[in-house]
Amino acid sequence: MKRISQFCLIFFLTLSISMILFTYDSTPENTYFESRNQLLFKADAPISIDGDSELALIASAGNGSLSNPYLIDNYVINGTGLNSHGILIGNTTAYFTIQNCIIQEVDNSYSGIVLENLTNGRIQDSTIKNSNFGIYLYKTNDTIINDNEVNDNEYGIYLKDSNLLEILRNNLNNHYYHGIYILNTNNSHIHGNIAYNSYNSGIRLTGYYNNITENTAYHSKMGWLNPNGLYVVGAHFNNIDGNNFSHNIDYGITVSSSTNNNFSNNLIKDNGAPSEYIEDGGGIHMGGSNNTFFNNTIINNEVAGFEIGSGVDNKIINNTIINNSNQGIFYYANPGKTHVHNNTFIQNGIVFDIYTFEDYEQNITPDNTIGGLPIIYYRHQNNIKISGNFGQLILFNCSYCNITDSTFSSWSRGVALHYSDFNRITNNNLNAVPFNELSKTRSCGIFLSDSTDNKIINNTASNTHNGILVYPDSDRTDIINNTANNNIFAGIGVWDSGSVLIKNNTANSNENYGIRLVQSDNIPTWDNSLYNNGIAGINLENSYGLFWNNTISNSSNGFLATNCPVWSEYRNNTLIYTGYAGFNFGSGAAGNRIYNNHFFNCGIIFETIDSADQNITTDNTINNLPIRYYKNQRNQTYSGNVGQLILYNCSGSKITNCNPKSGSYGISLYLSHDNKIFENNIDVNNYYGIQIYQSDYNTILNNSAVNLNSGIKLRYSDYNNISVNNFSNNLYGIELDHSFSNQIYNNTANLNNQSGLYLDYSNNNFIINNSLNYANNSGIYLEDSDNNTLRNNTAINNANYGIDLLFSDLNNLSYNNANHNGETGIKLEGSHNNSLSNNTANNNPNFGIYIRSSDYNNVTFNIMNNNDDSGLKIYYSDHNRIYNNIINNNYNYGIHLETSDYTTILMNTMIDNLMCFYQTSDCYGTLYGYNICQNRTTTTPPIPSFSMLIGIIILIIMLFLFMFFKENRFKIEEILTQMKGL
Repeated sequence: MKRISQFCLIFFLTLSISMILFTYDSTPENTYFESRNQLLFKADAPISIDGDSELALIASAGNGSLSNPYLIDNYVINGTGLNSHGILIGNTTAYFTIQNCIIQEVDNSYSGIVLENLTNGRIQDSTIKNSNFGIYLYKTNDTIINDNEVNDNEYGIYLKDSNLLEILRNNLNNHYYHGIYILNTNNSHIHGNIAYNSYNSGIRLTGYYNNITENTAYHSKMGWLNPNGLYVVGAHFNNIDGNNFSHNIDYGITVSSSTNNNFSNNLIKDNGAPSEYIEDGGGIHMGGSNNTFFNNTIINNEVAGFEIGSGVDNKIINNTIINNSNQGIFYYANPGKTHVHNNTFIQNGIVFDIYTFEDYEQNITPDNTIGGLPIIYYRHQNNIKISGNFGQLILFNCSYCNITDSTFSSWSRGVALHYSDFNRITNNNLNAVPFNELSKTRSCGIFLSDSTDNKIINNTASNTHNGILVYPDSDRTDIINNTANNNIFAGIGVWDSGSVLIKNNTANSNENYGIRLVQSDNIPTWDNSLYNNGIAGINLENSYGLFWNNTISNSSNGFLATNCPVWSEYRNNTLIYTGYAGFNFGSGAAGNRIYNNHFFNCGIIFETIDSADQNITTDNTINNLPIRYYKNQRNQTYSGNVGQLILYNCSGSKITNCNPKSGSYGISLYLSHDNKIFENNIDVNNYYGIQIYQSDYNTILNNSAVNLNSGIKLRYSDYNNISVNNFSNNLYGIELDHSFSNQIYNNTANLNNQSGLYLDYSNNNFIINNSLNYANNSGIYLEDSDNNTLRNNTAINNANYGIDLLFSDLNNLSYNNANHNGETGIKLEGSHNNSLSNNTANNNPNFGIYIRSSDYNNVTFNIMNNNDDSGLKIYYSDHNRIYNNIINNNYNYGIHLETSDYTTILMNTMIDNLMCFYQTSDCYGTLYGYNICQNRTTTTPPIPSFSMLIGIIILIIMLFLFMFFKENRFKIEEILTQMKGL
């Protein structure tokens, strides 16, 4: 008995130790709360004082003298629900100081501290937040506000009808209107304050003879009214010196209706960022008169350093103007006369965009420089020769001048002519900085406005926004033999001008256009070389001219013409490797004469029906094969190799064995009905193999169109028959856009980069027995397309979906094969009242059929087996009916219902799924019955949990100890006896 007791003692001791070792302690160590250093709050009542006697009663110290002012200190006032100002003092003349107070949460329309009709006050070292006006002074004089924290109010400090104030070193953050508002307040000193995150302006000034010095106003933001650093309106004879106005949404400084103010030694940096309320913004916006801006630094602002739109006799002297993203000084509207002297411009200059002749009468002296080179501004000069190195040259009302052999470093407009006629600009170099973000301005090498009969010859104008820009009413300009490369917008641009000759120029590698013509008439454009321009070699918008012998290559379009009501002539041009089209005619660009042009790996595109009405002769070629263009023909047969075949208003035609190669479109029909296109072989075109545009009742049979953007595209075309064609290895095999009641039978459209078949806003089409496999997106994709019949198609091994319906209703999908796709066999999203029957959707990584945000669909007699997730997934979809489907051997669920209501699930067979049916708890109204359900039997032994493993380890230790004691019990008893004797 004794041995048994000893053994049990050792056994339970071991067990206890083991349990302790494996017990998880969830209590954090060293958790404690310190009672010391707790913040003690007191809640004081608001203070209201009217007159010196009440001030004396409430003051905690002082006698009201200059040397010993009354003291109001250490109050903590929370104004919530009190309908009162925090502190209100009025009608006093005694000296007093409010200090070390906290005033917060004052009700709407009330303020933190209000001083009215008094003198000799001071507010210092206090915190005022969450009120209407943080500090409000009205008819108050000789008062000081210093070193306060004023945050999160409607206004920070509001000064009205007051004089002789000192506002010093206050910190003002996050105000809905202004940080400091100075209204009809004069002879005051606003110094050393920081106003940031105001929703309107950091400081707003209306008054006389104030000194605004060494303040910082930044991050004025997204307000609906003038979010500037400093907004000066109706203010006169003020001195604004040494301030920092940076990072504001609108302008650093705005001046409006203000005169005789002096702005000096200020930093205006990084202002202007367009928003919902602000269209532009920048450095300084000037709208007053007789103001002086001296020795300011204006840097990295949007739009311009200075914007001048009104006023007169403003002076801009000795400023440093750097890297403003548009211009250094920008004159617009009616700026009046300014005096611009001795300013230093870096990477920006001076630009005019003004309305009247008189407003060009500016006083701009040559001691202004760009990059150390002078800015020359000539007025009313004639018959002078100008040559040398310049930062910028501006001519106003000058004639018969010769600008030659000069170099310009301008990031602005190198040479600008305004109201200047019969001048010659020859042999000049007008390169700005290398092509970078700083060039994104109104800059250009040569700029003409309201200037006629000028000649621009043999110049280089590169690396700017526009190389050469001829602006409104600059007629009869000759632009000959110039180089205009690497410009951001266009090499050469002509706007609203006529009879401009553009000849023998080189305009390469411009980001948008080589040559761009807008609202310009009778523009002869000859013998130009235009390579590697982004959008087009030559762009016409509401313009016309003669375009002869130009060479255009490696642009998205050779010629791009839109809204051109008067015909142009295109003759003997060479178009090489233009990515989209050699000629691209948009809306309103009809009736052109297109003769003897030669295309290489590109062709002719008409974006609209009206633009397809052209005059195109057979001497135009693509890769030395003729372009055939037929108009108003009936019952013709067209065969033989062509570069491109175009039918406009033709019917009864047969098109066979034409085999167009390497153009933009292979075969195109416009307003052409009842034609037959058969047995053509089309490949290596840039865009569409066959395009059918507003053309009905055509038959497209047994053609091959591969390696294209689309094998065939129908646009606004109905009742066509597309059968037994091969449209493989394209971006899209078959595309329908706003096309109805077409029959698409027995076609092969495999290995397309997007989809084999794509319908967009296309209804009532019959898509039957097509092979639409191995696409990089979906085999069949319907978007906003209704009442289509999809039957017996194969859509397998596509990267995403076999069949994908998006916002498409009332479609009938039956007997389609949607197996082995990359995500799901058949997917419906935002698609209602569709019928899915007798389809096969097996072996897909996600679901056989996936119904998402789609209601009232019928899913019957489909097979959904061996999918890696579920056979059928229904998500956020209501009133769907699931009948008589076979849904077997899916990895998780036969049917998975999530957040979907009123689903009917009847008579389905669901065998060997993990679960036949699973629905989340937020599904309501499910009717489930008469289904054959047999869940998969799990034979894999369960994986032991962590707790189970611990238990097993303890059990092993216990068994080991038991065996040890059993074998050695006599020795242990002997040892214990000896220990007891000791």
